[in-house]
Amino acid sequence: MLETLLNQSFANYPVNGCIDTFFQCVEDLPGQRIQRPDKARAHAYLATRPEPHVSVGVAAMKGYWNLGHPVFQPLRSFLIEL
Repeated sequence: MLETLLNQSFANYPVNGCIDTFFQCVEDLPGQRIQRPDKARAHAYLATRPEPHVSVGVAAMKGYWNLGHPVFQPLRSFLIEL
């Protein structure tokens, strides 16, 4: 899913550690489980941006995702080959 790649693009950012801590806190609560963790992680990251209410696509237009990250190269190559 797209969010899996998006998450990898900020994996080395300091905020990712905060998101890990949040997810662990939620998982430690009785009866709690994070559903669709890749989508949830992407939204948690967006919550740290200046306009946290935007969609993944709008966030891309605002430059919130590092679309130049090497993780996107295989996708770029695939789309170019189409």
